[in-house]
Amino acid sequence: LGFNFGLFDIVSADLSFYRRETSDMFLEVPVSQATGVSTLFKNVGKMSNTGVDLRLDISAWKNRKGGHVTPYIVLNYNRNRIEELFDGKKFWIMEGTGVAWAVGKPVELFQPLFKGINPDNGDPEWYLPDEENPTNTRRDPSKVTNRFDSNLAQSSGKAQHAPFKGGFGLNASYWGFYLQADFIFEWGKNMINNDRFFMENPNVFYGENQSKELLKRSHWKQPGDNAYYPRADVQRWTNFDDRLIEDASFIRMKNFTFGYIVPRQWVAKTRFFSSAKAYMTLRNYLTFTNYSGADPEPSINLQLGANPNTKQILFGIDLTF
Repeated sequence: LGFNFGLFDIVSADLSFYRRETSDMFLEVPVSQATGVSTLFKNVGKMSNTGVDLRLDISAWKNRKGGHVTPYIVLNYNRNRIEELFDGKKFWIMEGTGVAWAVGKPVELFQPLFKGINPDNGDPEWYLPDEENPTNTRRDPSKVTNRFDSNLAQSSGKAQHAPFKGGFGLNASYWGFYLQADFIFEWGKNMINNDRFFMENPNVFYGENQSKELLKRSHWKQPGDNAYYPRADVQRWTNFDDRLIEDASFIRMKNFTFGYIVPRQWVAKTRFFSSAKAYMTLRNYLTFTNYSGADPEPSINLQLGANPNTKQILFGIDLTF
C-alpha cells in the first residue's frame, strides 16, 4: 500500500507499507543419517517481512537561475519474523554459523553467553542454557559452568539484521558550484567479529596479529580481581561466545562530490569546448560505528579476514568538445 504526495512545491514524499511472506525456502536442513547424508536442501518453512518505506525530499531553497538546496532522507523499518520451520520444529540451530531460527522471532545470533571471570580462581564461566528451549535467553547466576562447549549456545537476544536502514543527503547548487552528499546508515545490526577469536588468544594462535585490547583490558592475577581476561595459564582467553557479537550499527558517507560548472558563455569563447566542469569526489571517506572489525556494512552473520570498503579521493575535469 503506497502513497505519493507533495506540499506547496516544497515537500514531496513516497510512503509505502508492505508485508511479504516467503514460503518453501530453499534451505539446508538436517535429515536422518540413515539416508547416508546428514543434511539435504529442501523447500521448507515460511518467513515474513513487514515494514514501512519512506522517502522525503525537501526543497529548502531555490531561485530562478536554477540554484537550489534539496535535502532528502530514505528510511526503511522492517520486522523480520520466522513463521514456520520444518518437521514441526519450533527452533532450528544452524551449526557453525552462530545463527538460529525460532518460530515467532527474527533471525537471531546464537552463542554461549559469557558470565565473566570467576574472581576467586580466574576461571572463565558461561551461563547454562535452557535445556528444553535454548531460544530462551537465560542468565541464571546459579546455573553456570567453567567448561566451554558449543552445546552451551543459546539465544543472545540480538537480531542479526538491522530493523532500521536508510540514507540521507543533500543536493545543492549555486553560481555554478554544485554539491552532492550521500550517507547510509543501519541501526540495530549485530555481527560476529570472528577476527577477535584469533587476535585475543595469544596462548593458541602464536603467529596471529594480537589485539591492543590484550594490553588495555585487565587480566586476573590474584583472588578478588574483577578481570576481563582469565589467568595467564588458561589456554583460551577468548572463546567463541557472545563476547564476539558486536553492535555493527553505522553511519557512512558513501559519496561527497563538490564541483564547479564553467558558465557556457565562458566556454563558448574558446570556440573549441562546449562545456567544462571540475570536481572532487570522496567515497567511503567517513564511517561512524562502534564495530571493531574491518567493515560494519556487509549484511552477513560473521566476518573473518574481510577487506573493508576502500576510501577513495577522486579529482576530475570533464571537457566536452
